[in-house]
Amino acid sequence: MYNRFMTLTAKIGKRGQMTLPRDVRIKYRLEEGQSVAFVVKNGELTLVPLRKTLFDFKGTVQPMEVSDVEAIRKQVAADQAERVARGE
Repeated sequence: MYNRFMTLTAKIGKRGQMTLPRDVRIKYRLEEGQSVAFVVKNGELTLVPLRKTLFDFKGTVQPMEVSDVEAIRKQVAADQAERVARGE
């Protein structure tokens, strides 16, 4: 594999697609369907692998109890009103 500096090439097809060299996919653990970002900085184009974020895990963990959002809002408003009344 490559250490500090590597230059590999790929051709862009008619529809703008290209195949990343196998060595690059292995080294950077790039998998089919994974998203990447194209970052332009100082006139250079860099391909950056996007890793999972918290948004990717939305809905995977069920809450332990159901929260009453309206009750929470009322409690926060009451607490804030009490602080204002005390002059805080």
